[in-house]
Amino acid sequence: MSRIHWVMVAAVVGVLALAAILQLRFRPLLSLPEGAVAIPTRDAVSESTLCTLEAAVDPVRGLLRGDKTQEAWPVWLSRPGGEIAYVRWPYRWSARFEPELQLLDAEGRAVAGTMDEITLAQVSLSHAPGTQGDPYLAHGLFLGGCYP
Repeated sequence: MSRIHWVMVAAVVGVLALAAILQLRFRPLLSLPEGAVAIPTRDAVSESTLCTLEAAVDPVRGLLRGDKTQEAWPVWLSRPGGEIAYVRWPYRWSARFEPELQLLDAEGRAVAGTMDEITLAQVSLSHAPGTQGDPYLAHGLFLGGCYP
């Protein structure tokens, strides 16, 4: 075989390998767990916060609530007094509403359900107003895991 032929074969193999890697890397972006709906999440590139034992003085805390008909923001926290706190959850999280609301982690495991109390121990109420335009960013230690 000629040198040009080997270069072409190597290029084709390289392109195929790159395509396979990209398909595996980005598959979660294209599909959700069965029966799940998309919820607002943080971008993958913004995941640079380290998990430490540091706690916020006044952490974000509330009961998990949701409504699947609210496509833009189907999941939120209901704070004491009924105030709504909007949260961007960790990258690739989603929710399921059958039969009741379940918050799903990146692997599709249920980590919380309707009316479960959630405390974002490392997210202070002063970090954001918790509105749809400026939500809290869920990160750090919560729900039994570390979510940088």
